[in-house]
Amino acid sequence: MGLTRHLRRLFAAKRQSEEDPERLLNAYIEASSEALRELSVTTKRVQSEGLVILEKMNAVQSEIKTKRDIAEDAARASDAELARRWLEEVHDRNQLYEKLQADAERNRVFAEELLEKQDALSGKIQTAKAVIEQYKARSRRAVSLIAAEQALSDGDSKDVLDQLQADLFLAEAKAELERSRPY
Repeated sequence: MGLTRHLRRLFAAKRQSEEDPERLLNAYIEASSEALRELSVTTKRVQSEGLVILEKMNAVQSEIKTKRDIAEDAARASDAELARRWLEEVHDRNQLYEKLQADAERNRVFAEELLEKQDALSGKIQTAKAVIEQYKARSRRAVSLIAAEQALSDGDSKDVLDQLQADLFLAEAKAELERSRPY
């Protein structure tokens, strides 16, 4: 019976403890889920910025083609000054295009890093949920063990009571025997 009481006290103390693993894990999951939502919003924003950069690149590329065509037409018309100005514009647009390409690459790398972090955090949340389930299963096993130990202890108590009754019956029988003897 001492083991049952000890297990019950130990189990109750752990459940009431400030460092209850289930409560700590639930708090971790809640905080991590909030961080995951924020990270998801940031990731979507970065991906959206990447699309804007690609749209700008397409627009600049279209401008480059148009300005190059105008420069070629000016060169065919023997207007060297106009052709030079348009080629300078093409050169400036090429520099802008290269800058946008670099921005797009940085943005792509950053978005990939954010997605990796998002996946890692999601994995940690799933692991924490699995640990909670394991903890609950261990708690159920502990409750079952306590119930089984209590049932066994109650059975021991019945055996003790049966033994006491048998001893009492034997003592009464001896006393009756002593009274019935003539000497």
